Amino acid sequence: MNSDEYWKMLVERVYHQQEELVGIEETYYRLSCIYGETMVDGIQSYFERRVQEYQKDMTTLVDHGFKPVADEYANAKSIMFGQNDLTPESVDEFYDRMCEDEDLDNRIDQQLGPVYDRLIEQLEDLNEYIYQFGIKHQLYSE
Repeated sequence: MNSDEYWKMLVERVYHQQEELVGIEETYYRLSCIYGETMVDGIQSYFERRVQEYQKDMTTLVDHGFKPVADEYANAKSIMFGQNDLTPESVDEFYDRMCEDEDLDNRIDQQLGPVYDRLIEQLEDLNEYIYQFGIKHQLYSE
């Protein structure tokens, strides 16, 4: 099985079978979600979709040597939410305000731009790490 086939199987298990992953598979899935959510739809979408996983995501990044990546997410969190607790409600309220206030939306986008640019460069290294992590732990082969 290659990495794409493995990923599809993992998503099937999580979303359709409602399986709770543990250990190596949880780590692989978590790192892949961090990478994928941000690369596909941007850092704002990461927070919208992964709000309840944020703390575990950041801990996993740090545990695997990606503290600078976690720091950039913390920078983005600060820009978007200030010092407020990150909860599904606070994220929803933030996006509601952004939809209603174009100036706020533009200001946030402008402030996030440099953070996102730095993050994108680092996410390429994370992607390679994820791929090698899967091979190392025999989740799939090349």
